[in-house]
Amino acid sequence: MTPASHPSTSCGSDKARHVLYSVWLVVAVLWGGNLVLRSSHLGEDVDAYLRFADNLGRTRTLARTLPGGQLCPSAYRPPLYPMVLALVSGFRHVGSIHVALLHLMAALAIATLTFDLARRLRVGAAWLVAMAAAVDPLLLFWSAYPMTETAATVLALLTIVLGLRWYDAYRHSPDVFHDAMRTHRPSSNSPLYLAGMWGVLLGVAALCRPVFLAWGVLLAVAVMRHRPSSVALRHAIAMVLGAAIVLTPWAIRNYRLVGVATPLTTHGGYTLLLSNNPAYYRHLRTRGWRVPWDARELQPLLESAGLVVPQACSRFEGAYDQGCRRLAVKSIQAQPAMFVRSTAVRIAQLWSPLPHAASRGESSTSRAVRYGIAAWYVCLFGAALVGVRRAWSIDRTLTWIGLAGCLAFTLLHSVYFSNMRMRTPLMPWFYLMAAVAISHVVQRRE
Repeated sequence: MTPASHPSTSCGSDKARHVLYSVWLVVAVLWGGNLVLRSSHLGEDVDAYLRFADNLGRTRTLARTLPGGQLCPSAYRPPLYPMVLALVSGFRHVGSIHVALLHLMAALAIATLTFDLARRLRVGAAWLVAMAAAVDPLLLFWSAYPMTETAATVLALLTIVLGLRWYDAYRHSPDVFHDAMRTHRPSSNSPLYLAGMWGVLLGVAALCRPVFLAWGVLLAVAVMRHRPSSVALRHAIAMVLGAAIVLTPWAIRNYRLVGVATPLTTHGGYTLLLSNNPAYYRHLRTRGWRVPWDARELQPLLESAGLVVPQACSRFEGAYDQGCRRLAVKSIQAQPAMFVRSTAVRIAQLWSPLPHAASRGESSTSRAVRYGIAAWYVCLFGAALVGVRRAWSIDRTLTWIGLAGCLAFTLLHSVYFSNMRMRTPLMPWFYLMAAVAISHVVQRRE
């Protein structure tokens, strides 16, 4: 890698601060209007995050509500998002206002971080890039639901920012290990310390979305390829240790209370089965991938395998997770050709520019909106592909961290359940790449 010559990414100048304040105002108005108009969705607890957050306030641990009403310690969902919701609500009942407040704060953070990164890439209209990233159609749509898109997008941007801080320190002073050992005072600006903190951040992010752990693995491998290799290896180890510091207590808690020492969730088996089962494969053969599959068709298979949630609290999650995983593997082994086809479908669904129709009787207005969004994403992805090459010459580190994220998300969601909202955390990076391409064209014309 070569160091990039760039201005400071901080918003230290008065002009930059005033521009950022204006961005905040516009983003707050747009997001506030969106959340008010679609406030009815803020209480739609599709993934049970609100219930987990409420139960956390009542039991002081992540717990699910069983059909009989009993609360049972759980690791079925990643804990970070319900923990933050519970914190925002003061560990009381989580209402729509708490979800809206959290997501609005996340939107401002997204705008701020994107603004700083755009300035680092020497993009002229950094304010416009920040606003575009903050009001991305996917992000704006899912912000009205109690789901992890907004939080995960902030964590993805922080992953890029902290990675840049690590590399900036690394290229100036790659090996501070021996100095730190001699003085017993490792600096908070040392690359080794920053590598460890990068791992801590990725561990925290994995407790929001497990895909961040796959991203972290790719980043650690990339770090090991630096020169000198012995120094880079220590930094990669620091990243791994940092992530382990975060994930180990969660794994111990799960072993004690849930019966399985998972460092992530007990939801992986079900997610794997959701996209690899006979009913879904049959749907792909008969109706194709453009028609959404109804996951309720999976229920008979689960019941026939005895994979049902018990009425009373017991350590069932580990067995349920393993049972779902066995069924998924059995389906893959029985129909390997369909698994390969479904893998291509999942990748296409992850990166598709066109959203699915919300219903069969779609109105002409809804259809026009969908195709408008598709046109937007086609232009965005096209510009981003052009911008990657230019961005590589400006700041390789920022570019390859984002590319590693794209690869991690693609690899994981090629096997596990996938749709276009899963890519939401990466969208600010695409706006940055597209902005580089557009800025380059504008500069050449001038």
